[in-house]
Amino acid sequence: MTKRIGVKTVALGTMVILCAQLGCEGGKEDYLACPMDPKIAELGLCTTSVQGVVSAKESCAVTQHPQCPNDICLTWAGSKSFCSETCDTDADCPAASSCLQYGIDPATGGYKDKYCVKADAIPCLINTDCPQDAKCVGANDVDGKSGRCEAL
Repeated sequence: MTKRIGVKTVALGTMVILCAQLGCEGGKEDYLACPMDPKIAELGLCTTSVQGVVSAKESCAVTQHPQCPNDICLTWAGSKSFCSETCDTDADCPAASSCLQYGIDPATGGYKDKYCVKADAIPCLINTDCPQDAKCVGANDVDGKSGRCEAL
């Protein structure tokens, strides 16, 4: 008696083998877009106190966002919202991004959180304002207009 293996069983087996060899993150992509409700600022989840910002635009952090793999949805200095993660150093973040400090802790006066921020969310005046694998584009030294970092 011969037993037939179904196509679904073979496909599942192939996925298990690939996950074992390559690592499975559930299709994780760096910095997925996430919707940010405009009422977030009213809830006190936004600040202008972030590391490296050369503009007065707000940054917002939602730390329990249902559509982000690591639960964190950010806007950085007026950028479009994106999924992020906490970090301690730049080495904890994907390429062309930086681990930046966010928000002031009223108790200590220091920054309270650190998040991975993708290059194109970071405002800049010169290339050294950007992560290692990025450059500053659109900045104007004459009038002080900031640009945005762009991954190389």
